[in-house]
Amino acid sequence: EPVAVAPVIAAPPAPAVAEPASPSPTLADVHPLIAKLLQEMESGYGDRMVGLLEREARSAPGAQELLSHYNGLVDGMRPVRLSKVQLKAEPQNGRLLVTGHLLVHVSDRTVAPRELAVQAEFASRNGAVVMTRLARARE
Repeated sequence: EPVAVAPVIAAPPAPAVAEPASPSPTLADVHPLIAKLLQEMESGYGDRMVGLLEREARSAPGAQELLSHYNGLVDGMRPVRLSKVQLKAEPQNGRLLVTGHLLVHVSDRTVAPRELAVQAEFASRNGAVVMTRLARARE
């Protein structure tokens, strides 16, 4: 006896639901990392500053150029003191771009404070905020 076969109509595929992008970290979220960055800058050791970056970002040309420039500014002199630190934060595509302008004072009082402009980029990864880029600011 023939078996009745009912036609099966496949439901149209559900529209793909895009994973919501991680929201950009806020300045409050990145504050502990920025405070640590400023502390490392005051240590006078540029490699400590770059060491705060995600491992893959440490050898990026921008980070290495900032390291070289910073080491030239402090020229091995310690202590280093920072003043007039001004920060501007802009969320961009799930990241937070922070531009900082500051004055770098070295222990030798005969050397005038030098301006330094840096740009740091932060992202949220697995619930933690990380610094993904560090370079001199081009403004």
